[in-house]
Amino acid sequence: SMYATPPLYCINILGHMLDWMVDAGGIDKIEARQKTRSFRIYELLQRFSVYQLNVAPHYRSIHNICFSVRGQSDHHFNSSAIDFGIHGLLGHASVGGMRINLTLGVSDKSFDFLCDFLNEYGEKYSGSD
Repeated sequence: SMYATPPLYCINILGHMLDWMVDAGGIDKIEARQKTRSFRIYELLQRFSVYQLNVAPHYRSIHNICFSVRGQSDHHFNSSAIDFGIHGLLGHASVGGMRINLTLGVSDKSFDFLCDFLNEYGEKYSGSD
């Protein structure tokens, strides 16, 4: 019956994800990578006055980095990101702001590309920083 059939697709995807985690060096290595990446993004955002981090450091996520853009609209920042080749940075629909989701599937090349954009945007719109 339908109720006794296990969710095979979900089990298959879980198997692929667990294989990827083993190939990536295990959970400890994945956690260290996430912490390194999030630290790099937070450090970059704090470097430029155009970015405003609204979450106290001890509450900040290593997976979802939320921030606002001072002096520029969310639309302007998002349009600039899209022009650069980056999509999906808009934050929550009712709260606004930006959100960087550092999911486990983001490649090092894509992460570096994101950092390049944040750095260029910060240099351009932070004034004399």
